[in-house]
Amino acid sequence: MTIVEKVAVNTRYTRSTNVERDRGSRSITEAYIPTTGALALLDEIRGVFAPTDVPRAWSLTGPYGSGKSSFALFLHELLGAGLGKKVAVDVLTKERPDLAACFGECKPWCRVVLTGSEEPIPQRFLAALDEAASAFWAGRPGRNPGIVAEIRLTREMGEATPSRLLALIEGLQLALEKVRAGGLVIIIDELGKFLEYEVRQGGSGMFFLQQLAEQAFRGRPANLLLFVLLHQGFDVYARGMGQKLKNDWTKVQGRFENVSFVEPPEQSFRILAAAFSNSLSTAEARAVSNRSRSTARALGAAGCLPTALDVDAAADLFATCYPLHPLALLALPALRSESAHAHSVHRCMPSYANADFRALRIAAG
Repeated sequence: MTIVEKVAVNTRYTRSTNVERDRGSRSITEAYIPTTGALALLDEIRGVFAPTDVPRAWSLTGPYGSGKSSFALFLHELLGAGLGKKVAVDVLTKERPDLAACFGECKPWCRVVLTGSEEPIPQRFLAALDEAASAFWAGRPGRNPGIVAEIRLTREMGEATPSRLLALIEGLQLALEKVRAGGLVIIIDELGKFLEYEVRQGGSGMFFLQQLAEQAFRGRPANLLLFVLLHQGFDVYARGMGQKLKNDWTKVQGRFENVSFVEPPEQSFRILAAAFSNSLSTAEARAVSNRSRSTARALGAAGCLPTALDVDAAADLFATCYPLHPLALLALPALRSESAHAHSVHRCMPSYANADFRALRIAAG
């Protein structure tokens, strides 16, 4: 019998998440694991629902696979309606019932989602705004507000100027207030692609982001929340540009509250553990447990366990993540770099797994 017949990796954790492509996916929402950082950010978000003037623009920064898009997708579902919202609230209830109750009670939001591409931000944004407005009013009783047709006409005429877009957003917020909606949330995934395009074009298009963030600051019954996701800071993308434009980009970044999506090792371990499932026999499971505990004790005595893991927790983690070797498991967060958690798991499994499974069968009799 081979290891493939005994251990499996949940395919949900073997590919990256794209907010625009994966929105509405029940399986992805169900599999989401709210980390400490994600819960803290959700706490911050619920604190700006009131119609007061406060910052409501965030830049989520972190390497590929750090969980930015997964969080944004989860938030997208929390602010929606129907089954997607229910699933997200159920997941959140297991971690923070108070947060789940807050998001569960809030009215549906109009959700604008777009992914970075080789084109001006305003142009792509207008298309996403049109799709979001149409989707929000689809199936609602009565006639659509005039702003929905106005957005569609603007898109057809190609009038994607920043001033025009800001006027449309304000009109949309007003329409959302009249139906007592939650508000308007904008999520820009892979912002770096837009920034790279702007660098080649001279960087002037960045001011639209600044204006969006400033509009989000102004409180009203239907607030605007703005989230941009990128791998590195605005200033890194601005390398090679003139000093004036660099300074301008720094000012734009200053309108956003930066959230570093680099979780501590123990959060990565939770995700790794959730990715594994096995069908070991009782004897095999006992052998894995015994070896995991002896390894955890040795690593603990040597001071090699993360501070958040005691010997018992480490032993359980090592057993759950079999056939990944404990040393490989502890090294993964540092070695991950630009690779997703589950991708790293998948690459590290084969050579150790097959050899260790042979030893396991001997130990298990």
